[in-house]
Amino acid sequence: EDVLLSKNAFSLTDESVLEAITYINIDYAAKEVTVTASTTIQILYDYIQYDVTKAENLDKTNPISTADGATFLFDTDWDLIVTGAGVKVVQTSKKINYQGTGNLTVSSGAFFEDGNGAVWETGGNVYYASHIKHTIKIGVTLIEGAEVAYFVSASTTNQTYDLNRNATTSLTSNASGFVEGYSVWKIGSTDYSSQDLKVREYEYNLVSIPKTLTGAPITEDVLMATDGFIVADEAAASAMTGISVNYTSTTVTITANHNIQDLYDYIKYSVTLAANLDKTQPLTTSDGTAFLFASNWNLIVDNAEVVQTTKQISYTGGSLTVQNGGFFEDKTQAVWETGGNVYYASHIGHTIKDPTETPPEISGAEVAYFDTDGINRTYTLGLATTTSWTSNASGTVEGYAVWKINASSSAAQTLTVRQYGYNLISIPKTLSGAPITEDVLLSKNAFSLTDESVLEAITYINIDYA
Repeated sequence: EDVLLSKNAFSLTDESVLEAITYINIDYAAKEVTVTASTTIQILYDYIQYDVTKAENLDKTNPISTADGATFLFDTDWDLIVTGAGVKVVQTSKKINYQGTGNLTVSSGAFFEDGNGAVWETGGNVYYASHIKHTIKIGVTLIEGAEVAYFVSASTTNQTYDLNRNATTSLTSNASGFVEGYSVWKIGSTDYSSQDLKVREYEYNLVSIPKTLTGAPITEDVLMATDGFIVADEAAASAMTGISVNYTSTTVTITANHNIQDLYDYIKYSVTLAANLDKTQPLTTSDGTAFLFASNWNLIVDNAEVVQTTKQISYTGGSLTVQNGGFFEDKTQAVWETGGNVYYASHIGHTIKDPTETPPEISGAEVAYFDTDGINRTYTLGLATTTSWTSNASGTVEGYAVWKINASSSAAQTLTVRQYGYNLISIPKTLSGAPITEDVLLSKNAFSLTDESVLEAITYINIDYA
């Protein structure tokens, strides 16, 4: 009989090359293929095909087969062993699958990677990883300098490795917006497959994408969105001094004069640093005006001023502390420390007017705030106590009314406005720290007839209010 053979279209290596190979050993009895030098999956397949066609192996089953030259299948219960320091079997365009009890073993510093995943041994541990390739973009614009890392979900455990298989804090995107490395999803038998991909760059909103890793490579674009609420560029934010962010104690401490925008910009810069990719963003905003500290975060203003009355900061379980002569003011309150006491105040701005006059503004009116015990709570813009504010040529007064000192509240107060020739004004107020900006309208006292200059000269009338 004639026996007709068909060519194996998937064997690509010349037989003379295969004959010279000594680093692949096939044990048909144990059903093991052992590789002790670097090679490719194609060479591995070709060598096994060469070996099984030797005269002495004609009774042996073909250990590995393929239907397409890309996916290779070991016969039932066959193992592949890759062993030896520096030994690499790498070909990511192909895959090897196993049947029955067969599997892959990587030992003694070896490395294996196919389209199913990467596996390496070091320090007595076997690492299973996905090959990661990301391009960081906003629209079609590539983003350079973004920090990229994989963390075990809901933890600070970083699973990011560089292409040399060294643990790294993050991968940094190049001028093409590209990063490449590995994320380890299993070490030995310990599973870390549930992970979060985190991508951060100062000018953009933080990105966190849940992932379930299996070893399969991940090649994806990551699209970012601009943070429209930062003002300082990254260089200016990084150069800011006197702002300290402590992620362990969830505390931001200010020791130099800044405004709230500076505070937001610097914290945003801090949380996008490679070392902080696992940290929650401490301070956020949805409109650039109202800022919210994350749960249990505190702000300490220490011997410095933080002032910006067009913005406000709120807290979620945390609080504001002002100490050592510090001063804080936003659109909701003013707080300062002096002499061991902490003062809480409303910023006051009044314009005193007579609506029957043109122009209506009244100069020389005396304005003050008193609590229910008659104690004057009026303070100057320099934070000094004062008897009253006196309206200027524009009819305006400005200062602070203190409504709480330490824990002692005097929120119920009376705004008192007086000017000779006008009826006395007394307006009840409940202060909470919010600023008070109001016109105060005075009406003439039709029964005061003597000129004020005459009255000022009188010395023969004494009034004892006590």
